Amino acid sequence: MCLKFSVSSFRSWGANRQTRLLFYSYLICLLSASTAHATIDNITLINADTDQAIGAHDPIVEAAEIDLQALPTDQLNLRANINPGATSSVRSVKFILRLGGVDIHTQIENAAPYASYGDVSGDYHGTVLATGSYELVVTSHTSPGARGTRLDHDTLHFEIAEGTDTGPVLSVTVVDAVTDQAMTGHNPLLAGALVDLADLQQADQISILANLDPNATNIDRIHFDLDGQVDFRIEGQAPYALFGDIGINIVGGSLPVGLHSLVVRATDSSDNPVGSAYAVDFEIVDTSDGGDDDDGDDGDDGDDGDDGDDGNDGGSTELGPLPANTQDLFDAITGTVAYVDGDGGSDSNPCTASSPCASLGEGMTLINNGVADTLVIRGGSEASPVVYRESITLSRSGVTIMAYPGEVVILTGLIPADSGWNLEGSNYWRTYTTSLWEHPMTAYENHYGEPQREKAPEMVVVDGEPLATVYAKGDLVAGTFWREGTANSPTKLWARFPEDRAPGSFDSVEVGDKPVLLTTRDQNVNNLTVAGLNLMYGPNSADSDTVQGGILDTESSSNSTFRDLTVMYANGVGISLYGDDNTYQRVRAIKNGQVGYHGNVRTSTMTDCSAIANNWKGFQARWEAGGAKFTKSSLDNVIERFYSADNDGPGLWFDIGPKRNVVRNSKFINNQFVGFFFERTTASFNRLENSVIFGTRLHVNVLHPSNIDGSGIHLQATGFNTVSQNTIYSNQGDGISINLPDGNGNNEQNMFFDNLLVRNGIGGTLGNPSDYQFQILCDAASSSVVGTQTLDGNLYWDQPAAGDKIFQISCQSGSGTDSLGTWINQTSSTNEGLLDAAQPVLEDATSPDGYTVVGSQAAGKGASLSW
Repeated sequence: MCLKFSVSSFRSWGANRQTRLLFYSYLICLLSASTAHATIDNITLINADTDQAIGAHDPIVEAAEIDLQALPTDQLNLRANINPGATSSVRSVKFILRLGGVDIHTQIENAAPYASYGDVSGDYHGTVLATGSYELVVTSHTSPGARGTRLDHDTLHFEIAEGTDTGPVLSVTVVDAVTDQAMTGHNPLLAGALVDLADLQQADQISILANLDPNATNIDRIHFDLDGQVDFRIEGQAPYALFGDIGINIVGGSLPVGLHSLVVRATDSSDNPVGSAYAVDFEIVDTSDGGDDDDGDDGDDGDDGDDGDDGNDGGSTELGPLPANTQDLFDAITGTVAYVDGDGGSDSNPCTASSPCASLGEGMTLINNGVADTLVIRGGSEASPVVYRESITLSRSGVTIMAYPGEVVILTGLIPADSGWNLEGSNYWRTYTTSLWEHPMTAYENHYGEPQREKAPEMVVVDGEPLATVYAKGDLVAGTFWREGTANSPTKLWARFPEDRAPGSFDSVEVGDKPVLLTTRDQNVNNLTVAGLNLMYGPNSADSDTVQGGILDTESSSNSTFRDLTVMYANGVGISLYGDDNTYQRVRAIKNGQVGYHGNVRTSTMTDCSAIANNWKGFQARWEAGGAKFTKSSLDNVIERFYSADNDGPGLWFDIGPKRNVVRNSKFINNQFVGFFFERTTASFNRLENSVIFGTRLHVNVLHPSNIDGSGIHLQATGFNTVSQNTIYSNQGDGISINLPDGNGNNEQNMFFDNLLVRNGIGGTLGNPSDYQFQILCDAASSSVVGTQTLDGNLYWDQPAAGDKIFQISCQSGSGTDSLGTWINQTSSTNEGLLDAAQPVLEDATSPDGYTVVGSQAAGKGASLSW
């Protein structure tokens, strides 16, 4: 097929070099038509709202100008129309779309209709095409996955114009996020501009703001599409910033050196477009000295991983309460301020800086009643923090709750219980209580064949360490306790203290009293700021079926910021993330009883947060436990520089409904069962990008003991996810594992690009009989789904033990294979590669900092992290 090049097109483009090249290409196509397989007739512009062709562009002629204002929608798709006589020959079509000469989108379609942005049974997916000059390259193939014989290779050029309506986004501005000031020469950012990182205070602290028409109406969201990634960021209120903001402070991020394409779109409350999109292409350069040091140690600079609280190097790995990082908030305080000091204040004082209150309750009365706008909580040193045995409920919008800069403030759910224990026999101590336990519990609920006794909410804490719960008096051993009576009517606690010592011999003995320490649940509040607090020990009820609220609970909040917070030793969930348009920055979930984070959050950001050593109560790792789990309506969130390590459960888990979430520049280290888990979501469009997944530990399924998993990345009953530019190595199970159960169509169209898989499946005799770098688990009913998985540019390295293999598709190859040719033939894959096992790939494959050796055979693949 030769796409039409008409005389009128020639005149409209002018007699220049570009036009002559197009014309010559057309002539060459005509001359070679006798040997080409004419399979693609033309390209049609599709209205993705109605799934119908747009008549004025059916087909799109070469050099066509498409006026956005003349279209019925901005939700567009491009369909390749197959010659009716060639439909039996064409088994797949590949699209490459370029804007301004830059590749912005690639799609492989294995069934008609062949659409550049895909479809589900003829229901076309839509996208917004920014203004500019496009080139569409379309190839047809005799086999699925753009394999086999290439039949056609055709190119179409067209222009997207915005007509007379410029849309509500008038321009964009490049901002130095350290100073929050516009960069000189880039206000506004002009097409083709060179933006020099050397002109910033810090190279990784850049942002771009959208400038809106002040008369624009009906705008609910601003969408940033960066380099072809739709909804890279969604903002709900001004300032509309590429990496978000905290109040009026712009959050910075990293833009790599090279060409970039930015599209900014406005939508209303129903997510319908408002006016046309704004688009600009630009280039990032870096002229600073010292940026080209190729000695292999870039990015170290003496930072040993212990300074994660500065906001630029990922989640903090420190385990314990931290001093408040709130100086910037304190310096920017406006309005009326109330002060609380639990180590020197008095509730008879007026709650001023010089005469603070003593209790949080007194201060919160002023906040929630509108007397004060900011509550500053005084603390102590790391060696001697101030502890508040109180909880906070925020019921008023627009307020700030913060710890005093540099001081350690702890909210605890415990009350002292170092007295009242009576010796019973030789080792048993008991205390009588009828009021401490606020939550009913079921001690022996069955799930997966095991009693979930871990649900008990009671807590006994000795010198800061929780004792283990037992469920019969006869099971008591040193370091455990037992509750006598029913959940609703407890009567006694029986305990054997560590080493069978008397309770009075310890520095502190405490019991749980407050299951939630800070909450917005049912309050419907917005524009909050909560910062600098350490929340510790809450007897919230862990639950294996429906995860309960955390001791930090942000439900029913919106447009709010939660930053520099530590949540430790919750009995169940540490942090419940809920609400819309919230920002979570430098929030840490450490050593919580069940899972660090759980929730259904929307259009929010998590930056530099961490989940470490969660699930100390020992829940089954494959069930509601581990670092973080997002479910149901978790939509359109961006998670960046997330550090998830040493959790007895998945590092991060998307399950039953999350869609369009992006996780990037993150680390998942030494977690159990799965490092990163996608599960049970139809057409989810979630993304995992530029991250490291290392050291996932094996886990035995208690219901099916032969099912042992320790995969780096696992996908199950989910489709349309993208896994790209990740380094997946030294995991005890498979590197990447996909489970395609029973031919479930939800598993279609997952994509894996440019990942580096090194030395996975190292569980040895503890693991499955064979572990693989990449495994697809399926049966005959789901074998057809295998061909919809797209693999492109992934590299594999292994030194397998006897009998081990690199790849397996269980419904096709059975025993597995080391043959790259077999793997490519079985999957929709291109540009896959095996690395030379005798040559170095990583600096240290046994360390979570074993990044790609400079100049190695894997250069340019996998993750490239700056922290």
